[in-house]
Amino acid sequence: MTGLMDVLVGQRHCAYSRGPWCIPFHPISTVYILLIISNECWLQHTSGRQIWFSNHFSRSHGHGRYTSFEELQRLAENPFENNTSLNLTVPLGDTAFLRCKVRNLGERSISWYRRRDWHILTTGKATYTNDERFHVLHTDGSDEWTLQIKFVQKRDNGTYECQVSTGTGIVSFLVHLHIAVPEAFILGNGEYHVEQGSNINLVCIIEKSPKPPEYIFWYHNERMINYGSTREVSVHTEPGSKTQSRLTIKNARTLDSGNYTCKTANADPASIFVYVSQASGSFTGDKTAAIHRRLGDTSSSKQLNITKFVYIFIIVFTSAQFLTI
Repeated sequence: MTGLMDVLVGQRHCAYSRGPWCIPFHPISTVYILLIISNECWLQHTSGRQIWFSNHFSRSHGHGRYTSFEELQRLAENPFENNTSLNLTVPLGDTAFLRCKVRNLGERSISWYRRRDWHILTTGKATYTNDERFHVLHTDGSDEWTLQIKFVQKRDNGTYECQVSTGTGIVSFLVHLHIAVPEAFILGNGEYHVEQGSNINLVCIIEKSPKPPEYIFWYHNERMINYGSTREVSVHTEPGSKTQSRLTIKNARTLDSGNYTCKTANADPASIFVYVSQASGSFTGDKTAAIHRRLGDTSSSKQLNITKFVYIFIIVFTSAQFLTI
């Protein structure tokens, strides 16, 4: 652009004097100025679309320079897919995979940030956190840079950002991570009443879990009763969006009273207290017979006493008659 400045200074000088090298401000001088500009920035169209810029517009990158307009345009465009964010739900305790697919990465690197505290987690394949649960997964030649979080916890809930530098600045892809915490509850109001000899039926429901739990254990007080019981105890589980586990105990006894708990992974246990009472009909059984026996014994003793009284009366009366004679 030095030649252009010289021409402009010369034009201002021509306003006061006219030297041999002075070019009057004329349409011809305008053409001359355009020729100088074209010398600084030469535009050549080859195959209809190729444009070359002078070194004033080239950028250093790696071991070379960007010189093609297509290359600059490629670096300036959004390297991500059409979507700029993603919602991901992972059960508590599982492994989360936050995928970031980057096109035309070239020599650039991607970085993962945690938005909650703007902590940089990874850059390229390097990890910048002491939390060993975080790791970046990438295969050479692949477009995917996946942030792996093992054994996710409640505090991992939040937004994570995959960043890439472009020719126009920094662009980001967001992953909104939601940690699903399962909840367990037993149908009822906290108490379950049943008569002796009847069946105990308890239903435990597991909800807010993206996938059915792998196991559900039932406890009577502190003892697990799913397996090894010699009595008629059965557990039937129906997996689904709301998993149901049904505990059945046949011919309940008073010893079956107590606290019953339903437990599964990554969920707070649910409990209910069971009361097994004596059946109302049992009172009219053995106890009633015992009462009848006691009543029978009482009447028999009364009859025996009367008989004794009669015998004594006869003896006394007979003796009195004998003395009078």
